[in-house]
Amino acid sequence: MSIASTSSQPTQRQTRGPTWMHGDWNPGGGMLHIVPNELNQTVEGHTPLASHLGVLARNGSLLPLTYKSWHYVPKENKERIWREIKANTDADDSMKRMLMSSTGKKWREWKCTVKKSHYKAFTNDAERLAHRPERVHEHQWRALVYYWGTRKARKKAKKNKRIRKKETLHHRTGRKPFVVVRLEETKRNKEVPASRMQVWKAAYLKEGSLASDAVNEVMALLSKMSLEVDIYRRSQEQTHIFQAQMQEQFQLYRVQFETQMKEMMETQMAAMCTQMDTTIQAQATTIQTQQTRMEYLESQLVTRGGPAAREAAWGHHPMSRPQQNSHEFTSSSSHQKVAQSKTKNKSKSKRRPHI
Repeated sequence: MSIASTSSQPTQRQTRGPTWMHGDWNPGGGMLHIVPNELNQTVEGHTPLASHLGVLARNGSLLPLTYKSWHYVPKENKERIWREIKANTDADDSMKRMLMSSTGKKWREWKCTVKKSHYKAFTNDAERLAHRPERVHEHQWRALVYYWGTRKARKKAKKNKRIRKKETLHHRTGRKPFVVVRLEETKRNKEVPASRMQVWKAAYLKEGSLASDAVNEVMALLSKMSLEVDIYRRSQEQTHIFQAQMQEQFQLYRVQFETQMKEMMETQMAAMCTQMDTTIQAQATTIQTQQTRMEYLESQLVTRGGPAAREAAWGHHPMSRPQQNSHEFTSSSSHQKVAQSKTKNKSKSKRRPHI
């Protein structure tokens, strides 16, 4: 049995064929003008730019398909792509990361397309090698056929297949990026920024056609979430209003408290000062009165004259010392005893008979 008789050439529908994009990048001639948004995503000139980036991604000389991932593509090849972009567009260095990421995505998609249409479509390597893609170099195709047939590559392909089966949502924007969809929805909302839900609806729903069950399920979930978000937003607004009112009331109470405390402290300080002044004046009056009394007594002593008068005056003076009084009392009693003893002696002498 020949290889030709066992081959199962898939039936392909008529298409326009591959895009080669010959000529200038700008359909009007000259360099292609690119307008980015705040995230350096292209919002103007995206269609011709995407087409030319796809042509570069399919160029086997610039970007061979033999690398396992975009990460392993040599830096020199990526720099050649970037120089080609700068030579045909007015993109600056701030857009390099976004444009190179877009090129890498198109390179991975091209690799996936080649595997699906020219590797999985046949059952053995002989047929696969005989039906090499037109834009893939022969030595690269041989390396790809060998690698995809290894055990490691088949295991990885099964894992990716399981992951793809879980993806039940498919957008309907075609080649139009979501950033352009967001811009169109913003213009439709009269320059009010479109929400993520509006962009999602515009990308996954199409007027005049029925949506899939998965899309309807997501739409119901989004509607529920939108209602919950609206309720949460309103509650947050009420919370912010309440917090603002409480803050304002707190500031008012704080000012009133500080004012009352200040007035209370001033009143207490004034009362303390008044009390201290009254006490000082009373003490000064008492001292003055005592000084006047002492001056009066001293004048009386001078008028009467002599120490006896001074002692008599001091005896009636409230500040007289008790030691002086006791001393005077002792002196007078001793004088009396001496006088009495003299009198007794005289009487005895009179009684003694004369010899």
